[in-house]
Amino acid sequence: MQDEHEDGHLITIVTANQKGLFYKDDTEYIEHSGNFNDVVVMPGNIVTLLTNGQIPSCYHKVKNNKSKANRIAIMYFVNPDYNKKIEPWIKGNN
Repeated sequence: MQDEHEDGHLITIVTANQKGLFYKDDTEYIEHSGNFNDVVVMPGNIVTLLTNGQIPSCYHKVKNNKSKANRIAIMYFVNPDYNKKIEPWIKGNN
């Protein structure tokens, strides 16, 4: 199992062929369907920074689904240019 965490990326795009991914929606966890047609787009810490906290990072975790079938997950991490300064797009007191 991978404990609850948030990603430090801009966004994470993920899908899988088996259940096991749980993503948090406010106060409860929702399990990914385990269908490659269902894609989850999770904002990371950089989105939170860019929106001055208005879009929070998506907490998620992964559990072993104890299936005999192999679980395949496809993840794509999106990051800005590390040589550029990152500042909030939205100004405010968040």
